[in-house]
Amino acid sequence: MKKNLYSSAGTLAHDYPCSYDELSKQWGHNKHREKILEHAKTGLCLLKSFGIKTVFISGSFASKKDKPNDIDGVFDVSECLEYNLQDLEDFLENQDQYKLDLYFNDMRTKLTNETHEAFFRRGRDGEKRGFIVLDLTTLE
Repeated sequence: MKKNLYSSAGTLAHDYPCSYDELSKQWGHNKHREKILEHAKTGLCLLKSFGIKTVFISGSFASKKDKPNDIDGVFDVSECLEYNLQDLEDFLENQDQYKLDLYFNDMRTKLTNETHEAFFRRGRDGEKRGFIVLDLTTLE
């Protein structure tokens, strides 16, 4: 992976659009990360079935960290309003089984009351973070 993708804090410096295959190749570079992606793929396929086209991945998975706990991020719920929102809510309540920790992009955090998208954009050191912009339409 190119070194210039990362800020001095070890997080993505800019948004990085990619397919699922690119995600696996670029960020599944060790056994631990491969395992997370194996679990996540099922959950990401469910999101795709709900009409979600893009997931914005942040947190430790989008960093240089060798052993992230899960995949954090956001998605735009308006992409799936024609689908059953109860199914989506059930998914969100049980997403930890897929090693996912995803939120509606405009949902407010309990910690700071900013949107989750804004929360993930701001790093712990105040730096601006980029997202892995995952195109779910590439997921099979």
